[in-house]
Amino acid sequence: MAELQDLLPFTKKLSLLYIDRDVQTRTPICTALSKIFSLVDEAVDGYEGLNYYKINQHDIIIMDSQLPNMTGLQLIKNIKTFKPDQHIIYLSGEPLAGPELIDLINSGINGYVVKPFDLSILLDSMQSSSSVMYKQMQLKNELTRVKTLKQQQDRVLDDAQTKEKKLRDDLLYERKRLGRLMRAQNELEKSVDTYQEQLGTVRNINELTGAASKYALQEALKKEVEKALIYLNIDNFDHINTVYGMGQGNKVLLKTVKRLATYLPHNGTLYHITADEFVILLERPVEAQEHVLAGQIQALFQEAPLETDGGVYNITFSIGIDKGAGMNLFVHAKTASKEAKAYGGGCVRYYRDDSEFIVMQRQNLYWLRLVREAIAEDKLFPYYQPIINNVDSSVQHYEVLSRLEDKNGELISAEHFIGIAIEAGLSTQISRIVIDRAFKHFSQNSYSFSININRYDLAEEYLEEFLLYKCARYDLAPERVYLELIQDVQMHNSPHMIEQIKRLRDAGFHIAVDDFGIEHSMLSRMLQVQADFIKIDSTFIEDLLDNKFHRMVVENIVEFAKKSGIKTVAENVDSEELYRLVHDLGVDYSQGFYIGRPHPTAGPKARK
Repeated sequence: MAELQDLLPFTKKLSLLYIDRDVQTRTPICTALSKIFSLVDEAVDGYEGLNYYKINQHDIIIMDSQLPNMTGLQLIKNIKTFKPDQHIIYLSGEPLAGPELIDLINSGINGYVVKPFDLSILLDSMQSSSSVMYKQMQLKNELTRVKTLKQQQDRVLDDAQTKEKKLRDDLLYERKRLGRLMRAQNELEKSVDTYQEQLGTVRNINELTGAASKYALQEALKKEVEKALIYLNIDNFDHINTVYGMGQGNKVLLKTVKRLATYLPHNGTLYHITADEFVILLERPVEAQEHVLAGQIQALFQEAPLETDGGVYNITFSIGIDKGAGMNLFVHAKTASKEAKAYGGGCVRYYRDDSEFIVMQRQNLYWLRLVREAIAEDKLFPYYQPIINNVDSSVQHYEVLSRLEDKNGELISAEHFIGIAIEAGLSTQISRIVIDRAFKHFSQNSYSFSININRYDLAEEYLEEFLLYKCARYDLAPERVYLELIQDVQMHNSPHMIEQIKRLRDAGFHIAVDDFGIEHSMLSRMLQVQADFIKIDSTFIEDLLDNKFHRMVVENIVEFAKKSGIKTVAENVDSEELYRLVHDLGVDYSQGFYIGRPHPTAGPKARK
């Protein structure tokens, strides 16, 4: 069995990247390996690992097969595009066989370890990779040494030949020889200069369209002169590639470049950055020139669609603009373009550091970091809010709500972080944590409870098996569990999702529809999922005392629900007067601060 000190001679000059979402496994292993590697980086998922790799180009990568956002094989494929002979050790939670093992072998990994494992087993697998890389380094050093010796030998030989010729030949012959050497050297220098010039030309030109490339833009931005940078991103270009094929997409790009180049001003240069991204750089622009030009480009493409032999395409751009000097112009204008796209595309935005979009992006980054830390440090907790039966004022049911503890020990409600967690693909991790802790808590009492379910919980297809497993583990009947479908499920209720919901209902779980009555909570969708409960959206409840229209909406919802055999719940019931009104309107259940605030435990108290 290999020990740490056995690998030290091979690894002391090597770098390592360890990718595993399991912090309990990752942290002690990385701590141990940092003693023998020059650099050890840790990543919790495929995206973070790939970003680390792009920066540090690690010599050895150890990665888990089960990663958020990206499968192990997908990550290997992405890494191999950068370095085909990258040394990778693959960790799996169970032995692989059949096609899955063949795919793994074909991916080009250098080692394979089944979890859980002792450090010594991992070291055995690493010893081969590290020794190979160490031998490669030795071979490279040896080749360098041999090359140096050969150069020294050549110099000695040249000196000997020169001395011999000096002895044999006269001064005239020596001058002719030196003349020939000088001419050969000049020709060689010219060839090198020509090659470097050609290489620079190729690098500075986009291969597809022939426009200046992003490398040329980088050189242009180094000039200390006032500039305006217009960043153009074709809206919905992926749709063209998907529907019509990349061949047609390339033709659209060629037509786009040709049209943009035709209308360039004398002080403007067009750059093709990536597939659907372009830059126009104006040097010493006149007042508002960039704004006028951006508007002209939008109008030009809107009024005259692009035509190819494959069809007609209406092209619009999300355009971002920044002015000044320096390399930040590109980043700023690209950010402004993203802001334009966030507003629906087909518009122009100037970069402003204090814009609502930029502030929101910073806030999203803050919340994303907080969510990642909470998941890693086990600081996500379920809270329970009582729901009262309006007939007998009893509490027999609770809604499970997520709470996150920040570094100051403050508890933060899900409304602040769940949106960015869904966008980042972390919502299902949160669901698993909350479900497990809620099931464990309610196994100790007789209350029923509801859990919020989003479309990613259904899209990942883990929910049915996971819920049934938790029911079995905590000896909890599925009939006590209500799955509360939030808006995004109702907006994206594909036949596949509907089928999952029906299977869950057949297994005994109850189905509830959240935020009923707003735009996307359509009656047909509610009937499709055969809901047992509907939660009337708080928009209609909050001002129910004063808004006659909302009162009429609630009355209609209650009437429809009663005829359909569906129970109703009023959310945000925060006063006694409001509670009495929803009771009189025939709503079956009430939930809100008047009934009870969210609490870390479910108890008998129904009201404050």
